[in-house]
Formats: sequence, C-alpha cells, structure tokens
Amino acid sequence: MKPLSIVYSPEAQHYIRRLHPSVKSALRNIIEELFENPLKGKALREEFEGFRSHRFKKYRVIYQYEENKKQIEILFAGPRIEVYRLFAEYLKKMKS
Repeated sequence: MKPLSIVYSPEAQHYIRRLHPSVKSALRNIIEELFENPLKGKALREEFEGFRSHRFKKYRVIYQYEENKKQIEILFAGPRIEVYRLFAEYLKKMKS
C-alpha cells in the first residue's frame, strides 16, 4: 500500500514562504491533520467543485485529494477574505 504524500503548487509554496512564523506553525498543524484525514476539509462547490478548503486562523488552505494516487496537493493558501477570488484567478490562468 502506497503511503500518503503531500505536494505543494508553486503558488502555495510562494505564499507559505511569506507567512509570519506563527501562521506557518498553524498551517503545519492543519497539514498534519489533513495527513491523518484528507477529507477533513470542507468540500467546495460550484466552480470549485473537486477541491477542498480547510480553515486555519483567518486563513484558508485549498487542496485537492486524489485517493487513487494517495496524494494531497496543496494548491493555494491565503486570507479568507480574498482566497477564493484569488484561487478563481489562479484557475483561469491555469486553464489558459
């Protein structure tokens, strides 16, 4: 049985690097929780169907769990107030 792996998109890596250390610590805890239960986050709907979101402090991490690959891909992270708008822009850019 293949162990679960976690990968990060370049956008997520870039954003996470710039976070305050206390916020990074909270994010690490969330990622550990996802490692134990990949479906813990909220399933997103409408244009974000197929993605999941998990809250930490005033932030959200958006990820995708691929059960057949046993992989969690951290796609995006940011302040709750703007993360979904920025993620929509990211998805548009990825499709073009």
